[in-house]
Amino acid sequence: MGTFLVIVASVLLLLVLFFLLQRVARLEEAARGIGQSSTKAVASNDPIDRLFSKYDGQALWDLLASQSTPNDIEPQLLEEARQRYSFILLAHATRLFESGARGLSESPGNAQRIVTMRGAVQSWLPQTYAVSLFECGRQSRAANDEASREPIRQRLLEISQAMAPALQAGVLLQLSDRLLPRSAPASGTHPDMAA
Repeated sequence: MGTFLVIVASVLLLLVLFFLLQRVARLEEAARGIGQSSTKAVASNDPIDRLFSKYDGQALWDLLASQSTPNDIEPQLLEEARQRYSFILLAHATRLFESGARGLSESPGNAQRIVTMRGAVQSWLPQTYAVSLFECGRQSRAANDEASREPIRQRLLEISQAMAPALQAGVLLQLSDRLLPRSAPASGTHPDMAA
C-alpha cells in the first residue's frame, strides 16, 4: 500500500510539474506577443516629423552642425530645424540627466527617440556629451546644498555652450537652469546675502 501511494504521489507531482511548465511556456509566449505588438504600435503610432523625415540620428546632427547647406534643403528650413532640434536635444539631455539622478548603472545611450507634437525624431548627440550629462545627474544625487550643486551647474553650462555652437543654434539650451535650478532664498533674506 505504501508503494502504491508513492507511485500515485509521484505521478501527481509529475502532472503538476508538467502543468506548471506548460503554463510558464504559454505565459512567456504571451509576453513575447505583447512585447512585439507594443513595439509595432509605438512604431506605427509615432509618425516621423516631416521636417526630419530625410535625416535623423547622427545624420541629422551632422547636417545641422555642417557649415554647408545641401542643395535639396532650403536654408530657411534648415534654420527652423536647428531651432526645433535644440528643444529635442533638451528633452534628450533631460532624460540622460534624470537617468543619472535615478542612479541607473547602465551606460548612457547617445541616441534616443523623442516624440514631439509634430512627430517622432531620433535624437543623437556625441557620446562625450551623453556621458557628461549622465554623470552630472549622478553627482546631483549627492549634492545637498548650493555649494555642492554649483560645480554641477557650471558643467551643465559648459555642455550647453558647447552644443549650441556645434549645431549653430541660436537657442542656448540653458541646461543648468532647467535641470538643476537654484533654490529660492529663505524669505526675508536678500539673494546676495544668501550663502
